[in-house]
Amino acid sequence: DISQVDMRSVELQLVGQELMTRDKVTLRLSLTVQYAIAEAATAMHSVQSVRDSVYALVQLAARDYVASVTLDALLEGRDEMTRFLSGQVAPEANAFGVRIERVGVKDVVLPNEMKILLNRVIEAEKEAAANVILRREETAATRSLANTARVMADNPVLLRLKELESLKEIAENIGEVRLVVGSN
Repeated sequence: DISQVDMRSVELQLVGQELMTRDKVTLRLSLTVQYAIAEAATAMHSVQSVRDSVYALVQLAARDYVASVTLDALLEGRDEMTRFLSGQVAPEANAFGVRIERVGVKDVVLPNEMKILLNRVIEAEKEAAANVILRREETAATRSLANTARVMADNPVLLRLKELESLKEIAENIGEVRLVVGSN
């Protein structure tokens, strides 16, 4: 009995996989896998459907990975997930005559409430960072003021010059100046 086997690369989409992270966040994941039959005889005798078997391998590997990481780790480490999937799926697929050429994470879709919550977290983090910068600037300004006060306390003539400079600035903004000179 002779069967024809297509050994060209095939791209398979795993769309809308509902998965739960280690920190109990449910999300939808879309994956893509590109594969080709490498050993026709092995592939035809090992599994009933190469496509279904590859689909199941990627789906199970994705479930294992997502269940083992937090949402933050998943969002920050898509490359790590891709490496994990390739490392898990390629040897198993090879055992039934299939070569995995590429596995990738296409989309991570979060529930709307989670998006709103993450936006609030990001906003709070940015606000906290801005407050740290503001406090740092205030501290630097206060330190500079304290240094200026120390220099002026040690140099009375410098203090007097600063007073005169301030009076000059005030006088420039006033139309009429009356100077009263007393005995002191």
